[in-house]
Amino acid sequence: MKTISLILPTLNNPQSLNLFLKSVYLGKTIEAKIEIIIIDQSDSDEIKNICNMYNNKNNPFIVYKRSNNLGLSFNRNLGLQFATGDIVGFPDNDCTYYPDTLENILNCFLDVESKDNDAILGQIYDNNNHQPIIKNWPQKKIKVTIFNFYNLSSSIVLFCKKNKMKFNESMGAGTTFGSCEDTDYIFNMLVLKKKLIYCPNVKVWHPEINYNEASLQRVESYASGLGYFISNGITFVKAGLLLGCIFIKGKQALISRRSYRAGYFRNYFKG
Repeated sequence: MKTISLILPTLNNPQSLNLFLKSVYLGKTIEAKIEIIIIDQSDSDEIKNICNMYNNKNNPFIVYKRSNNLGLSFNRNLGLQFATGDIVGFPDNDCTYYPDTLENILNCFLDVESKDNDAILGQIYDNNNHQPIIKNWPQKKIKVTIFNFYNLSSSIVLFCKKNKMKFNESMGAGTTFGSCEDTDYIFNMLVLKKKLIYCPNVKVWHPEINYNEASLQRVESYASGLGYFISNGITFVKAGLLLGCIFIKGKQALISRRSYRAGYFRNYFKG
C-alpha cells in the first residue's frame, strides 16, 4: 500500500488549517495511507489543539512538529525529513481538497501512461462555479517541459515521488524573495531530466488572489521572487520569461493603470 505525505507549514491560522484537515478527512477512502505533516511556526497552541482534534484517527494521521524558524521553504524542507510517503504533496493551509483529489492523485501515478513520471501537476479550480483559479489552467493532460512549466507551476498542486530535492530556502513566503520557490523547484526537476505531467483531473481549491488588493510590500516581495529565480543561473528560457513578464506588466501599466492601486507597478518593477 502506498503512502502519501502532505507537508503543511502553518503560522497562526487555525481556522484555515481546520478547513483543510476536514477536506482531507471527508475525502473518498483510497487504498493508501495518508500522513499529514504539520510544521507549526505559531506562537500559541491553537494549531496543536486543532491537530489533537483529529489525531485519534488512524488514516489519515497527523505528524505534528513545532518549528522556531519562519519561512515556507525552510519548513517544507524540515517536513521532508519526517515524510515516509512514496508520494509527497505541499498544500497551503488555506487550500482545500475535493473529495476525489487524493484518489485522482493516486490514480494518475498508477495510470499506465503516467506511472513513469516523477511528479504530477494539477490545477487550482472552483468546482462550484466551474472556473479555474489564479491561472488559465489547460483542461487536457500535458507533458510538462522547460517551455511550459511556468504557466503550470504551483506548489499546492505539485505531487512528487519522494526524492532528495529541497526547496530553495532563500525563496518563498517569509523571505525577502517571497514567491517562485515552487517555480524554482519544478524548473530544477526538469533540469535534472525528471519527468512531469499535468493532470487536469487533479483539482485543489484555493481562494482567488487579488494582487491589486495586496500590500505594496507584498507586491514587491512577490516580484522579487520572480526576479531572483530568473537571475539565479540565467538561461535562455529564463531570459525569455523575464521579457514576457516585462511585456505583460508594461502593457497593463499602459492600458489598465486605473484598474490597479497607486504604486502597484512601481513596486512590481522595483521587485
